[in-house]
Amino acid sequence: MIDFVEGRLVVNEPTRAVIDCHGVGYELHIPLSTHDALPATGAGARLLTVLVVRDDAHLLFGFASPAERSMFRLLTSVTGVGPKIAIMAISRVALHDLASSIAAGDVAAVQSLPGIGRKLAARVIAELQETMNSGRGAGLALPGGAELSRSAVGEAQAALIGLGYAASEARRLVAAAARADPTADVETLIRTAITM
Repeated sequence: MIDFVEGRLVVNEPTRAVIDCHGVGYELHIPLSTHDALPATGAGARLLTVLVVRDDAHLLFGFASPAERSMFRLLTSVTGVGPKIAIMAISRVALHDLASSIAAGDVAAVQSLPGIGRKLAARVIAELQETMNSGRGAGLALPGGAELSRSAVGEAQAALIGLGYAASEARRLVAAAARADPTADVETLIRTAITM
């Protein structure tokens, strides 16, 4: 129904943003990765959206990339995974790592996400594993069509977190390093990310 919202960013908080579109402020619930990608307040911003209609509310969720929105849609298509759990999952784990865990059938990794128990993790894998393995899942190639190893990105992020970086900052820095050099190995990604 609403594909995107574009206008002036007036609020940018870790879990919500407000965009002023010609005098109407749209509140969007966002994952941390989208928060990190947004410009400073007052600047122009455009977020892809998903509208969730419930009996008691109409909620608009915003995403900086098509991959984030696709993953959100895939996760919420699973019975028992609501928008809140999907947003927390996208906020907590890099998209590549989440897709890899589902594709590999790693119940423990999926179960470690907030709000997902063992039975729900098994259901997520049962319903989405084929989609992830077939290449139809979430459009999770890196920007620019890069073919960088998912494990290299995950290892570099883990290393930065081990060095004391916040998870959201580690994701942002490693993603920028991967865009700069799509063929980089783990060590190169870490070095590049630290110098950014």
